[in-house]
Amino acid sequence: MTTRPPGPPSARLVPGTVGDLTPHVGDWLLPVAGDRLGMPTTVTDPFAELLYVGEFDGLSAWAAESPVATLRWPELAQRLDRATLSLAGRAQQLVAWRRTHRYCGACRAELGYEPPYPWPRCTACGLLVPMAPCPVVLVLIRRGDRVLLARHSYAHSDMWALVAGYVEYGETLEEAARREVWEEVGVEIGDLTYVDSQPWTLSGPGTLLVGFTAEWVAGEPTVDGVELTAAEWFDVADLPEAVPPEYSLARWMLDAARP
Repeated sequence: MTTRPPGPPSARLVPGTVGDLTPHVGDWLLPVAGDRLGMPTTVTDPFAELLYVGEFDGLSAWAAESPVATLRWPELAQRLDRATLSLAGRAQQLVAWRRTHRYCGACRAELGYEPPYPWPRCTACGLLVPMAPCPVVLVLIRRGDRVLLARHSYAHSDMWALVAGYVEYGETLEEAARREVWEEVGVEIGDLTYVDSQPWTLSGPGTLLVGFTAEWVAGEPTVDGVELTAAEWFDVADLPEAVPPEYSLARWMLDAARP
């Protein structure tokens, strides 16, 4: 049996290779099937093909493809607390990574998985293929008692959301935030204040949301009509109904801004 030191006392979820790396009956089990998940349950067959997720509440946690995974993310979010939802999100991302990374990008040989480690290694050249974090900045822009919200042209086009965008290689988080705000809505902002972060399963494996607040400095919001269809100022005490869901970092930031 392989063991590692437990995680920090305050951490319910410790990702990676910590804890007991051998499956046991009674360990946590996260059912996954594509973009659907099941409620966390327990391992009943330690010899099944399981993917190690990490340590959760002092026990090893595993993910597995399962037909009982029938819940969409919003449905699961209504039933789980934040820490357990993070566990489910990590399980889904690891299963998705395994499904979409089957061959080596260097020599094109098949990738192999060595339980309980979640990252594949090339069976020919030995290349390790870990999931690379993909940071996305969110910016809540304030102008007195108002906040700037935007509508996107793609999924959930009726939702008023925060200005957001992917961090480019060579950029700091702060540089990415300023660039995205200028590119998307043509507004200049002042100093950025870090708020919080959240792994975001719905945008694919490795996505990490990083939230900032900033004060408006200059410019009126304009959009290109391609990526964004609208951008408007809203009184923070009277936000529209169609805002990000309660389980999202964007919503936490908006709720925190309310008087």
